[in-house]
Amino acid sequence: EPDVRWIARLENFAREYLRLDEKLDIKETWAGLRPVTPDGVPIIGFSPKHKNLILATGHAMLGLSLGPGTGQVVAELVGGQAPSVDLRAMTADFAARRA
Repeated sequence: EPDVRWIARLENFAREYLRLDEKLDIKETWAGLRPVTPDGVPIIGFSPKHKNLILATGHAMLGLSLGPGTGQVVAELVGGQAPSVDLRAMTADFAARRA
């Protein structure tokens, strides 16, 4: 369930940012999951168990911010290229050792 206090804070921010005097007519609210690893570092790379599976998860609340970069790296992996960033600290095997 969405947190009504958080929704009220977001509404107040939007009204202030948009310089609106009237209360917003919110039609619907929903809450989604934010997958996150124990240490907050996302997991990006090939699955250790299924070599044809690429993982890109655990971005928590930074999914929209980190999404373009993650997408670039996943595209590189799918294309058989070396990733443009060092993924050693973001592999599933490394994440298991961090936990």
